[in-house]
Amino acid sequence: MDTRKLGLIFLGISGFMIIIALMTFAIGGYNLENVDVEEKAIFKGVDGDLTVKKYDYYSVFVTPEYSCKELELSIYRDDWEYFFEDCDAVFNEEGWNYVGYFSPDFDGIMGIDSNLQILIINDNSYLDEGGFEIIISLLFCCSGFIGIIISIIMVFSSSNKTTMMENKQEIIIINPDLNEVGAPNDNSSQTSEWWEISGENKP
Repeated sequence: MDTRKLGLIFLGISGFMIIIALMTFAIGGYNLENVDVEEKAIFKGVDGDLTVKKYDYYSVFVTPEYSCKELELSIYRDDWEYFFEDCDAVFNEEGWNYVGYFSPDFDGIMGIDSNLQILIINDNSYLDEGGFEIIISLLFCCSGFIGIIISIIMVFSSSNKTTMMENKQEIIIINPDLNEVGAPNDNSSQTSEWWEISGENKP
């Protein structure tokens, strides 16, 4: 198949992949915006125990009538404290303010001690609700851009090759057997043959 046609086919496929990526990203983003943290909560209360999984990340929220600084929270096991305060409003959810996170290095039970009602969710819930779609969309988008770059290179390289063929100079072959080339209308004297000389000498 011609390189230029193949490049155009790749270009069309890559453009289609980017469109799919944008649509998938929009769906995933919409789902993330509408996560019901109360429905996904694995803990809601002031104090108690929580069963956790090793290296999972957990987000902690407090009701919006309280600020992050008013919260006194300890999430612990034995003498080790695992809660990290992070008052980033970007991660606020409807009806709940984000106050921090923790990630245990073991499977088991952790103790919770708080002065306010809190809510805890496993961050894997975000993957289930839309994070997976966003990851897939990013993969499609990267593949699409790479495909566009490759297809453009293929199309331009094919065009340059065609132009070079059109501009190719004509090759002139000179017969090597010709030792002399006589110039037309040359009035210079030429050597006479022997019979011509003999005729001139006759009386």
